[in-house]
Amino acid sequence: MSDECAKARDAGQKAEVCVDPAALRFGSHHARFEPLAGTGSEVVLVEDRVLKRRLTLREAPGTAGAAEEREFLEGLTLLCRLDHPYLRTALDAGRSEDGRVFFVQRPDEGVTIDVHCAGRGPGLGLRCEYFLQVCDAVQYAHDRNVVHGDLGPSRVLILDHGSAEVFGWESAVDLAAVEVPHRQSVRDRDMRGLGALLDLLLDPVEAAPPELLAVARACHGDRPRYRAVRDLAADVRAWMVSGEVGVYRGSTLSRLARAARRRPGRTVGMGMALLGAFALLALGFWYREALRREAELTQQQCDAALRLARNLAEVVEGPTRDVLGLRDLRRSTLVRARDGLLRFVSSEGLTKDATARTLLEAARLTRLAEGPEGADRALALIARARAWPVSEAPPEWETQVGLEAARTLLVAGRYAAAESTALASSGTVEGEARAELLDLLALSRCLRRDFDGALRAGLLRLKAVGPRGGFERGRALRDVARLAWAAGKPVLADSLVMRLDEVCTHLLRDRGESDDELCVLISASLDLRACLAQSGGRSGEAGLAFQAASSLRQQVLERAPSHRPALSLELESGVREVLRLHALERYAGVLELVPRLQAVADAFEANEPWQGRAFDHSALVAALALVLAETAATAAERLGAADEVERLRARETHLLEAFGGEVPRFPDSGSVSWSHPTRLEDVVWVGVAPY
Repeated sequence: MSDECAKARDAGQKAEVCVDPAALRFGSHHARFEPLAGTGSEVVLVEDRVLKRRLTLREAPGTAGAAEEREFLEGLTLLCRLDHPYLRTALDAGRSEDGRVFFVQRPDEGVTIDVHCAGRGPGLGLRCEYFLQVCDAVQYAHDRNVVHGDLGPSRVLILDHGSAEVFGWESAVDLAAVEVPHRQSVRDRDMRGLGALLDLLLDPVEAAPPELLAVARACHGDRPRYRAVRDLAADVRAWMVSGEVGVYRGSTLSRLARAARRRPGRTVGMGMALLGAFALLALGFWYREALRREAELTQQQCDAALRLARNLAEVVEGPTRDVLGLRDLRRSTLVRARDGLLRFVSSEGLTKDATARTLLEAARLTRLAEGPEGADRALALIARARAWPVSEAPPEWETQVGLEAARTLLVAGRYAAAESTALASSGTVEGEARAELLDLLALSRCLRRDFDGALRAGLLRLKAVGPRGGFERGRALRDVARLAWAAGKPVLADSLVMRLDEVCTHLLRDRGESDDELCVLISASLDLRACLAQSGGRSGEAGLAFQAASSLRQQVLERAPSHRPALSLELESGVREVLRLHALERYAGVLELVPRLQAVADAFEANEPWQGRAFDHSALVAALALVLAETAATAAERLGAADEVERLRARETHLLEAFGGEVPRFPDSGSVSWSHPTRLEDVVWVGVAPY
């Protein structure tokens, strides 16, 4: 071997073929090495006649040309760079008599590692020692820019004296000849070979440590997690010392167990401390869970009470307000429900949201139960509810609070305050909530006889309802048309009635003629036409419109005798017709209508007793019945029907006694403080004055 080859080996650098073919001695194959086995093959067992030892001789193929011989010499050059106890390197080289290049190595004394470790074989610790020896040898080669390239269990021998040896370097790769960006991928070949070797060593081991399995997995893939063999060896050595590796953390319990094995004394002390801490934590968790369960139970009870309170309120002013016989709730029932909600507010365990909503519902029950007398108490509860922060978006919560405050102020007759509250709340919301707030604003202005202001609010409400069809838009058109009529704008009222007819036509096509609610809405449109005709001096047209509307309501009452909207509208419209006929001195027509209208009033009284309902809508019905009795009695006097006059005066006296003389007489001076509707559709209209 030349001096340049030796220098290249020590520096780990690439050199052109370091083994000089011209310097290789001819005939040394027969002169020094005597074949013992495998004669004629490219790998034979020989004996060194000089040093008296057995070696393995490898020579270039007999048919090798110049290129194959050069490749053989390059592999021999890389092999000459390596000198490590766990590597099989070249001991000598030369040419045979027939000119073929050969080199000699230590003989194959041992078995491959897969055979040695088959079955039970050596223990896990010795297997790891073998693996570390292989890692040291491979890292040594990598440090000298030599990559095995074909590493695996079949390339590792376990020698007779018990150490590992990596062989098969004839096909090694010179890293110096590889472009720098690709060198790591070439090294990764050996890393994957080491991963396969570790898999083989762990395969027969029962309950193989998960840390070592993680190490083996980290060696595989297109980009192994280990970038250098020394990092892999360091993890295996760390596992042998502490049971931990960098690529696997494991569970907290497993790490604690390893720490306990390393420091048993300290572990006992820490265990006692942890046991005490766990005991305290368990006690704290138990106490906290008890408080949580108590709060949860309180919350559930409060939710149930809220649902009951809302159901009671809906019976009074919700969708079921149109069903006769369901509104006769005693004041004490609502008061008890309100007091039950307030008890939850004073208890612990409610969330801030639940507290605020409970206070608001208690205010609603106070308004429904006590009317104007309880307005101050209801407003105080609303102020407390507003003070509690809620997780819901502020505009939505403020709208709910504003709606209830406006209703309460309206019931108390504080129209200016109700209007300012509704205006302040309607500016930040859209859709249904805005329409409801504008409805309250229009109602307040209507009750204080500001019909122009009420009409402006009604038109804004109609805009908030939007172009959507259905009953919601139909009711809005009906209410705004009434306001336009009361404000002295018949042209606008007529336009709104025409739009109402269009909505009714669409609904009629979708729902049919047997829909009671639709029939009542159509009859309301006909009543408005009758009012407009009467205002325009077209008395005959007004009578025909009233008869058509009354006929529709009679059909509804035949199907549902207790249909409250039909009864209320029939009585309201009938009183207007009686007043119209009386003004025309058609007294016979008045007496002809009276029996049917009195039957409607009696149906109301049978289902909703008037006694004690001073601030309820049924009081308005009683007032209408009173107007009907007085007008009919006057007509009977003009016709000289004494018996009929006596009967009608007796009925008038009965109505006055039922309300203790507090029922007003139509038309009134304009004060309607004795009745407090909370929706524009609940207002009763006689002539152009709402009640």
